[in-house]
Amino acid sequence: MGDEPATPLSERLLFGHNLAHVIPSQHKRKVRAVRGKVLDWQHRNVRARREQTLFAGRVVTNVVQQLRADAAIVQHNRARGLDVISEFFEPGLAARLRTERGAAQLVVGANVLCHIPDLNALARSLDVLLDSNGIFIFEDPYLLEIITQLAYDQIYDEHYFYFSVLSLSRLFAAHGLRIFRVEALPVHGGSMRVYGCRAGAQRATEPGVQTQLALERQHGLHLLQTYVDFAERVRQSRAALFTMLYGLKQSGRRIAGYAASSKGTVVLNYCGIGPQLLDYICDNTPGKQGLFAPGTHIPVLPIEHFAADRPDFAFVLAWNHMREIMAKEQAFTQAGGRFITHIPSAAIV
Repeated sequence: MGDEPATPLSERLLFGHNLAHVIPSQHKRKVRAVRGKVLDWQHRNVRARREQTLFAGRVVTNVVQQLRADAAIVQHNRARGLDVISEFFEPGLAARLRTERGAAQLVVGANVLCHIPDLNALARSLDVLLDSNGIFIFEDPYLLEIITQLAYDQIYDEHYFYFSVLSLSRLFAAHGLRIFRVEALPVHGGSMRVYGCRAGAQRATEPGVQTQLALERQHGLHLLQTYVDFAERVRQSRAALFTMLYGLKQSGRRIAGYAASSKGTVVLNYCGIGPQLLDYICDNTPGKQGLFAPGTHIPVLPIEHFAADRPDFAFVLAWNHMREIMAKEQAFTQAGGRFITHIPSAAIV
């Protein structure tokens, strides 16, 4: 901790106690105040460490549960006859696969790259495994959409990276690979699918690649200031959303969250939105019902509760599904209910 005293607490308390007997009486009050601050620091430090320990325990538990779930998925797919290799895709595995099964003509990954901490190892693995005219296809949330839509809720701890075509082109070029086609997708509120091959492969680079690179430069994705400005816009968005919800709540309106999504968890925690603003969150996933939103402890209830309860407003946490949700919940709007979104700005729709 930056404000943690350098000497042990016992020495500091002993020094403070002895000093109080020899300094002029008019300073004793100050010494007692300092001693109180030290004791308060100790109390807060112990409490913080206890909370950190509890949090670490929860993290370990969640990791173990996820590993068990992953193992169950592997076993399920193997039982269906699929050949599943439960290992990290790195150069050693790529070399073994090429030796045992031959070079690959196609490598595909959907929403995978953003979870990989060592992208250079991934690129080296592609270089090892692909045949001379093989291709790779990846799709992930697209940085340009995150910036332009102010979709900061895409940014959370499971994602190591957020990609532009500029950044991926630079990565792959360093390993003798290149992108020859790009395709924008609406998934996750805006994703980019890239098609790549070896630099010397007999595949022409399509004009759309240069068009996308030019668009990214136009939006300043290669400039630091773009991200500084993005951060400020995010802070302004947070203030606007909280102010809106607080104002509605103060006026006696009832607000529910709609969809207990990962994106929603980011927004709720970052914006300080808890049970004081949202009465509950409704979700149609049985595994989430009866639990609480991480960090904010807002109860998650079945979607049927929302249908029967009819709050005044529904804050859509899975904003990328807003159109489908509004179409599904026409009875809610016909009864006078309104939806709230925070993308691209806080608004009642």
